Amino acid sequence: ASFADPILPPSSIEKKDVYELVAHELSKLSLMERHRVNQDVLGRNILAAVEPVQLSSLGLAALDKKLLTMKEKQYYTLAQSLNSPMIKDENFRLKFARADCFDPAKAALRMENYLKFMHDNFGKDGLLRPILLTDLDKAERDLLKSGSMQMLPCRDKAGRRILARIGAFGNGRHSLRNKLRVYAYMMQAASEDEETQKQGCVVIMWPPSNSEGSIRRDLQNGKTILPCLPVRISATHLCLAEDQHLHSFAAWTLLSLFPGLRARTRVHIGSITENQYKLISYGISSEYLPVTSTGNLKNQNHLKWIAYREAKDSATQRGLPFNGIDCPSVRDVLAGKGPHISKNPANIVFRKMMETRFMEHRDARIVERKTSITWEIVETIKNRGGRFLVKDKSWWVVADPDTAREKVSVAFRDMRKAYTSQGDSGTKKKSNSDDDSQGSEVRKRKRESDEK
Repeated sequence: ASFADPILPPSSIEKKDVYELVAHELSKLSLMERHRVNQDVLGRNILAAVEPVQLSSLGLAALDKKLLTMKEKQYYTLAQSLNSPMIKDENFRLKFARADCFDPAKAALRMENYLKFMHDNFGKDGLLRPILLTDLDKAERDLLKSGSMQMLPCRDKAGRRILARIGAFGNGRHSLRNKLRVYAYMMQAASEDEETQKQGCVVIMWPPSNSEGSIRRDLQNGKTILPCLPVRISATHLCLAEDQHLHSFAAWTLLSLFPGLRARTRVHIGSITENQYKLISYGISSEYLPVTSTGNLKNQNHLKWIAYREAKDSATQRGLPFNGIDCPSVRDVLAGKGPHISKNPANIVFRKMMETRFMEHRDARIVERKTSITWEIVETIKNRGGRFLVKDKSWWVVADPDTAREKVSVAFRDMRKAYTSQGDSGTKKKSNSDDDSQGSEVRKRKRESDEK
């Protein structure tokens, strides 16, 4: 994919012409292709979310066959000569097959581009293994910790990971190579998530008010890294402040993108609060967006994510398993209390499931039946692709089956207490009402007696 670099400055570009170009490009797509683009942006690509096992195995076999017959594969051949364990890993190759919806030619090209990019920026290590935080130098780690690029701790409603670019990315101390290496680490982290491999990653760009230079540099960086990402960008949201000049600049930005990404880009112009509400309509919660209503950057969750990556990378280096989860799936039930827990999509489904079985569990006469009901709920969650997660340090871990069943049992107990409390409250209210009516009757009779 290539960018169509506009020579004209943003002020010379007519918004109407650019939007007509976007409409024209969409009209050239087939009805099925336009539908897939819209479903991708809205997070409703059911075909990508539900991937048959046969599709992944056939797609991987097609990619392997294409890699054998591909003519331009200098860096894949170099990785083979180094006996790279990374390219032998099926999970690594499957990422590229999924990124291009199992088109073997495109996937093979993407993988070759990725290996070239990694070799150019990380040397032979980039061909042998996934990169680690320790591969970044101090300037790059400081750039990562600044929070101007963050992997959000939540997903959109489709279950995709969200990468946010807030404010200016780096300063005069950071070279283009520094920025590209940080980009590479972040996108590698995004590509480790299976759901994101299938459905793509969502990118939010929220540049500062005086953003022209920042966006130009981002687009320049994008020319280098976008064609070789190990995960596709399924939707991009560009959020800009309300400014008439930025309307033209937004059009210039769209013109600078290659057509495939341009069709998946949505521009939002308005106040921070207005743009947050616009993102909600695309299934992106405003609760975890790392920007305050006054425009300040929030990085508390980002620093927790870095701590998680440090622990994971450390375990990888020592050859130890690491079971931590930084971002639960939309089907995972979370243990704990608070608004973040209660608003979790899987917890909402879990509560409804509990409500449908509550009377049955409450009225069960024997303990064995109550236990059986709790196990049935645990199995239902599991069969839907979900897990019961408990907090461990700054991340989540999967609860063992007995702990998961205990969580269900405790949830039933809490529901029973709430039900009993509501019943007592209703009885008390009824009693007070009866007392008031009796008192009223006594007072009425006393008045009648006095009048006589």
